[in-house]
Amino acid sequence: MINLLLKFGGLQALLMVVFLVRKKANTKANKILVLLIFLLGFSCVVYSFNNLDFYIQFPHFIRIDWGIPLLFGPLIYLYTKRLLNKEKSQEKDSLHFLPYFINVVVLIPFFIKPSEKKIQILDYFTASITGGTDYYSFYNFLLKLIISIVSISYAYNSIKIVQNYKDKLLSEYSSTEKLRLDWLRDFLYCFMVLSVAFAIISLITYGDRYPQFDYFIYYYLFVFLLIYIVSYKAYSQPQIVDFHDSNTIMEEKIKLKPKSFDSNVKSFEQVELIKRFMINSKPYLIGELTASELAKMLSISRHELSQLLNNHLNQNFYDFINEHRISEFKTRIEMPENNHLTLLGVAFDSGFNSKTTFNTIFKKSTGLTPSQYKKSIK
Repeated sequence: MINLLLKFGGLQALLMVVFLVRKKANTKANKILVLLIFLLGFSCVVYSFNNLDFYIQFPHFIRIDWGIPLLFGPLIYLYTKRLLNKEKSQEKDSLHFLPYFINVVVLIPFFIKPSEKKIQILDYFTASITGGTDYYSFYNFLLKLIISIVSISYAYNSIKIVQNYKDKLLSEYSSTEKLRLDWLRDFLYCFMVLSVAFAIISLITYGDRYPQFDYFIYYYLFVFLLIYIVSYKAYSQPQIVDFHDSNTIMEEKIKLKPKSFDSNVKSFEQVELIKRFMINSKPYLIGELTASELAKMLSISRHELSQLLNNHLNQNFYDFINEHRISEFKTRIEMPENNHLTLLGVAFDSGFNSKTTFNTIFKKSTGLTPSQYKKSIK
């Protein structure tokens, strides 16, 4: 049954490759994802035929999939970099695939053997779940450990890139619901956990010449499921924000004209001016307000605004703006003229544009749900 699922997974991989090739957004990243999905589909299909009868008929397929998982970690890492950092391909990127090519060189002496010799080294009782009876059986164990180490390290570095992207979002946007990449972060954590499990299984099964169960077939099954989810998310994900290109920063027509800053005013006085501007002009009522837009209103640079918020208020832009929206909500909810509005209606009037974001931030700020808070003030 699982072998059938892996074969079906290979077919699904080809379909996802077609869809991603046609997607116009994030094309640089999707090219890498296409290669990743193709290799994964190929390795799943090959592993689904990992049995003695198949190898006797097609001996040149023996060990053809060894080492392919060495490519998963680097490709996931490069995909994450291209998706979030918009970096161009570099010659040094090929170094990420060096372990795989070393693996190929190590296997060349086996690959060039005639069919009869390849069949002879198979353990005819356990060919479907062992590395055979030659010295490559130890290499197979070593290779699995290397695959685990490589996968874990690349997953860790990819998670750092996602976290850095999230920090940039929170420093620029007051509403991140459509831009967050929690699905990518969760996928990377799952891939890391799966890689750790792969290493543990390799250790506990080492030396067992007659294992009763093939744990590694589930590795391919679960990795494929994870990649399938990422493929769907990548296809539905809109163009990612490019923080290196100021032209991608959204600009709305701002009619507010605050008092300009004097560049020589001390920073603490600038902070007070920001606070007064927030109270008097209420720019946080703009649902898609960005740090660049607020900085433009204040006649300062976005970088200076971030420094003032971080150093003197100990807040990023996201928390700073939504704190004012929470205060606005608390004020409006007590106004008799708003009694006909729902809690969400008042929240939207206060600058929020997402129910999930509003509920999450309100609970974090007050320790109560919006409905609990409304009951508490009666």
